[in-house]
Amino acid sequence: MQIADMLALGDLTGIDPDLLTEEESAALPKPAGEAGFGENLAERLDESVLLRIGQDVLDGFESDETSRADWRLREKLGMRLLGISENPDKPPAFEGGSTAVFPGLIEAIIQFQARAMAELWPPEGPAKAVSEGAQLRPDVERQAKRVAEYLNWLMGERMPGGYQQHDRMLFRLPLSGACFKKVYFCPKSKCVVSRFVPAEDLLVPYGSSDLDSAPRISHVIRYSGTDLARLMEDGVYREIDIDTIADSEKTDLQPELDSVSGTKPVSTRLDDTEPRDVIEQSVYLDIDGEPKRAPYLVTALKDSGEVLAIYRDWREDDAELTRRQRFVDYNFLPGLDGFYGLGVLHVLGRLAESQSGNLRALLDAAHLANVKGGFRSADVRLPRTAIDKSGALRVVPGDWQPVDATSEELQKLFVTIPYGEPSQTLFNLLQWLDEVMRRIAGTTSELVGESTKNVPVGTTLARIEQGLRVQTQIQIRCHQSMQRELALISKLTAETLPDARYCRDVLGVSQEQFALDFDDRIDIRPVSNPNAVTATQRLVIAQALVDMADKSPDLIDRKEAYRRLLDTMRVEDADKLLVGDQQPEHAGPVEENMAILLRKPVRAFPDQDHQAHLVVHRQWRMTLDPESLKAVEAPAMAHEAEHVALAYQIQMQQAMGLQAPPGVPLDPQQENLIAAMAAQAVQLMAQQQPAPAVDPAAISAASKAEADSAKAQAEIRRKDALAEADIQRSDAEMIARMNRQTAEQEAKLAAKFVSERGLQTLGETPP
Repeated sequence: MQIADMLALGDLTGIDPDLLTEEESAALPKPAGEAGFGENLAERLDESVLLRIGQDVLDGFESDETSRADWRLREKLGMRLLGISENPDKPPAFEGGSTAVFPGLIEAIIQFQARAMAELWPPEGPAKAVSEGAQLRPDVERQAKRVAEYLNWLMGERMPGGYQQHDRMLFRLPLSGACFKKVYFCPKSKCVVSRFVPAEDLLVPYGSSDLDSAPRISHVIRYSGTDLARLMEDGVYREIDIDTIADSEKTDLQPELDSVSGTKPVSTRLDDTEPRDVIEQSVYLDIDGEPKRAPYLVTALKDSGEVLAIYRDWREDDAELTRRQRFVDYNFLPGLDGFYGLGVLHVLGRLAESQSGNLRALLDAAHLANVKGGFRSADVRLPRTAIDKSGALRVVPGDWQPVDATSEELQKLFVTIPYGEPSQTLFNLLQWLDEVMRRIAGTTSELVGESTKNVPVGTTLARIEQGLRVQTQIQIRCHQSMQRELALISKLTAETLPDARYCRDVLGVSQEQFALDFDDRIDIRPVSNPNAVTATQRLVIAQALVDMADKSPDLIDRKEAYRRLLDTMRVEDADKLLVGDQQPEHAGPVEENMAILLRKPVRAFPDQDHQAHLVVHRQWRMTLDPESLKAVEAPAMAHEAEHVALAYQIQMQQAMGLQAPPGVPLDPQQENLIAAMAAQAVQLMAQQQPAPAVDPAAISAASKAEADSAKAQAEIRRKDALAEADIQRSDAEMIARMNRQTAEQEAKLAAKFVSERGLQTLGETPP
């Protein structure tokens, strides 16, 4: 009987493991307790052990929930202060009074979310892959490009709701101050996913400062009955009777969320649609037959504590048993002391309450001033049509009701309460509060202020940075958090293998082969630039780079500068717009001048007549108008410097009587020998060079210039002395005038004092 037949029949006797292939060994059933590192330990543990672990999970969860009760109340208030909930934060001042909410907080949240999403997730994707020294390693550069393209495809197309999850997270982040992303392999989608986890669904013990040091991390997951049953069928969770599961308990935040979305739960007979809450808790446990105090991922029902799964929460090849990282924290502002960060609710919550109270006072005052009320005499007889069911007087606009009284009698029977008009002071206070909130939240739209066309680039950048200083620091924190998120996605992709269809259709390689690209040589980073949080900043920087390249083409690559400008402008297929690299051609001086005017590359060659070229180039520059000269002066001077350098090189080689091969490296002895020969050649050239002839006219001109300079210096000193004398005379006059005025004032005060003392002692004013 063949081994395959024995395996099919379940007959394992007589099989020598050494004779099995890898496929046959994998087909062998594993003994009990050896189901693999990724097995669900809850399938083989005793019910008593599972009951104890489940109760510990519930106790830890309830303790953590109780410790942050005040945080949940503040979160609930924050949702009401946004003005998008039907539940007001405070009751109206009177029946029918205003419950309006000033939109300061929601404006700050919307503006932050719009800016942050555009920076962190541009249309081309959120990820880029870089490697130090990639310019020297073309293979690593191509590897980085493949990894970045795959991650952008994964997060933008393959990953369910990747963009929407990040969008939701950034909208909630400024309110709560802390949000989380969970990176894991989804058995339902069969790919790596990154899900938004609101802060109310993730708990840590009191006193924990970060995710890495927290002794346990609890995540509340809501499943429908169908999804939970499917996970049990797939073997992710152990089988239990889901009919015994109680309905999911609603938290104190859920009614506020339902009010915002305009939805509410409705009881139905279709139990599979009812949500069920489970607690997924990463905690350290002691399990018999397992490492002591090792991290495990325990999933239990929130209402009963019945354990669904227990998985080892460390990597199989990790001897240190380090807990797996699956959560990434995003903080709007760092917290003072605690796990959760601060948001606009914590910083501006009280200010928002004051704004809303001020706005309601203005609206109530306007309402009372327009719809007046007061008192009326009980003796007045009114028609029945003017009295409603409650006995209150109701007059329909445009309707005139008859009464048995004259106008004079009506004035006596009715007294109007003198409600005041809305206060201008309240309106000014509301404007001031709004200005303070905008300044703190950084939501002002005046980023650069009033400027002219000729404002320097540095001034423009300084104004932009001043207007967005708060936003920049928040963006840096989001940038760092997203870098950690991308690193987790990249590492998990390598472990679970990339998408098979992408590897086959796009790359033409196997999953295992492409997974090798996700190694330590590649560093995954967000495409966002935390130092330039707006398109305006990036455009100004890119334009400044182009200007420098135009002025100094010998120092900065003009093509690369323009390519970066086009990338900043997000022009599609920018490389197709740029001309290919052009090699300078051997040309005469006139053709070189024409090439410089047309912004084409030029180059000096050793076999050219450099002196003749220099004469033509310099004469040509002198004939240009100022505007044209300004445009071509830098490249023209750089080209002339090449001719000067080559002419000097040829002169020295002729003097030394040898010609060094260009581009060939020399050893130190050869370099020293050539240096000594060059020194001798320079001395010989200096001896052979005739002394310059003395020009009497030049000497006379120099003497005259020196005399004129001395005369001018003497005139300047004379004028300085006169000016100093005028200043001293003016100071003396001012001091004398001040002394005179002081003496007069003291005399007046003394006379007044004597007069008052005489009046007190003699009863009369002294003469």
